[in-house]
Amino acid sequence: MKVALLHIFVFVLCVTVTACGDPNHPSNSGSDLKVIQSGTGGYSSGDSDAGNRVPPDTDAQVPLIVAPGVPPLASCTSPYAPVLEAVPAGASLPIFANPSDGLAVGTGASDSTIPTAWLTANYIALPTDPSDVVVFAELSPTACPTAVEFAQKYSVRSSFAPAAGLSGSTAIAKDDNRFVAWATHVQSINYGTNVTAFWQTPDLALGPATDNTNDVVSLGEGGTITLGFDATLSDGPGYDLVVFENGFADNYLELAFVEVSSDDSHFVRFDTASLVDAPAGAYGTLDTQQLEGFAGKYRVGFGTPFDLTWLKTRPEVLAGTVDLSHITSVRIVDIIGDGRTRDSLGHVVYDPYPTSGSAGFDLEAVGLLNVAP
Repeated sequence: MKVALLHIFVFVLCVTVTACGDPNHPSNSGSDLKVIQSGTGGYSSGDSDAGNRVPPDTDAQVPLIVAPGVPPLASCTSPYAPVLEAVPAGASLPIFANPSDGLAVGTGASDSTIPTAWLTANYIALPTDPSDVVVFAELSPTACPTAVEFAQKYSVRSSFAPAAGLSGSTAIAKDDNRFVAWATHVQSINYGTNVTAFWQTPDLALGPATDNTNDVVSLGEGGTITLGFDATLSDGPGYDLVVFENGFADNYLELAFVEVSSDDSHFVRFDTASLVDAPAGAYGTLDTQQLEGFAGKYRVGFGTPFDLTWLKTRPEVLAGTVDLSHITSVRIVDIIGDGRTRDSLGHVVYDPYPTSGSAGFDLEAVGLLNVAP
């Protein structure tokens, strides 16, 4: 009985506080933004997220971890790997490269400039105990003399940063004096499923973050939104941008991917890691310390920070397709939390599912900490 009552309480609280029918909620603005209403989760045939989705986890039987496949890469594309502020102990870190280019990988101590040994492999087994380690990857110097060596220091941890207000949290408060700009316009929005008109007000994602759980646009299951700024986001010291959601508690979290672009067309996504091993269910809860790299990690009034430096080894960045000194767009992609989506290490991503009314990620604001002169 206590469990049943708790579930009823959580559901009612969500309905009344976060997302399910406020008669005073504003309607959509009359701006020129591109709006697409989708009945299939908000994805088009050219969806960049297609490779991260698997069939819905109807019976919770989807394997927890599936090794990520190598994306199509041009010959001699410099090797790269997922880069996060922290990575899970004991995980397999995939190394992406063209299989015919002679990939070699290795690891070293936190101050190493060369690995202890080079191995022929396409992944690195991370230490099982918390530590700092440098991961190296290179292509055959004979076959690919111009390829750039991958060398990245990783913080291997048994758990990730805790909730806002706790020691070690990376949460950034809405009134932090480091903010220099906020999103000023919506470039496009693609609503997913199970979101009502009450919560389809894109302009509520503009301007500074607040403590108001109703001051959001709900993306729906699988929806996306792309925001623009009067300033130009740039890679600078420390974190560069912060994304705010409207979670009413430290453990009620709805998740999304974050992507950036310098031409409003080509986007690159921040990497993610989840240690959540079971479906959350409708209006279920998550542990902040099991989540890394997702927007929505922290409760309302506190944002999740991202550092553009984490993207510097991506092929799009090395090729100049995405310029980290001149970011003009930030795209938020809701995660359908039933097990069909994978993180950057191939682990299933779960978040509350199914929800309705204001389903999906509820975007409150996006703030900038570093901008171009």
